[in-house]
Amino acid sequence: MIFKVEMLAFGKGEIRMVEVPFREEDILENRISEQDCLATIYHYGQNDFQPKEHPSVSVGDVIHFNGKTYTVDFYGFSEIAEDQLEDLRALANKAI
Repeated sequence: MIFKVEMLAFGKGEIRMVEVPFREEDILENRISEQDCLATIYHYGQNDFQPKEHPSVSVGDVIHFNGKTYTVDFYGFSEIAEDQLEDLRALANKAI
């Protein structure tokens, strides 16, 4: 499966598509916990595992997963609302 990550920490808001070895039915049927899925997306978002012309997924980036939006935190992940995502995007654009 492929997941969208917004590179807000170092990637100037670019989108990085991260491919992970999940089966869609395992996610839909909750055979894998949400936190484990997010950790795996983070893992495969590292250039050591999937080299891309983007920075690796980092703290401050945003993962879109299963219809929800999560920030990558120093430890773990936090679900955020659409208005919080807009605030993060605005901050990332200011930093450019």
